[in-house]
Amino acid sequence: MKGRGPWRESRTTHCSETCTRQPCSFWLVDALYGSGQRREATDLFERLLLLRNDVGLLSEEWDPVALRQLGNTPQAFSHFGLVVSALQLHMGRTARSDNPIR
Repeated sequence: MKGRGPWRESRTTHCSETCTRQPCSFWLVDALYGSGQRREATDLFERLLLLRNDVGLLSEEWDPVALRQLGNTPQAFSHFGLVVSALQLHMGRTARSDNPIR
């Protein structure tokens, strides 16, 4: 993973530097957890929580150079990723589409 923080990189039209898509970062949390790297998944999740704005919302992207949110705010896909990752970490089992977390 390249970059200066807990995020995946992508090129976008919103910024000239490398920005990140926040939903992808939560997918990485899920992948780490599912592959047995539970401590890494938890650490990444906790770092991602620090990217929320003053009212706890996430945008579509994060600019690691300017240290600010970009794109659509609030972004439903970012929040969906946050909720799924939080449930997975809390429930102690991997989320799977054929066996939803209840």
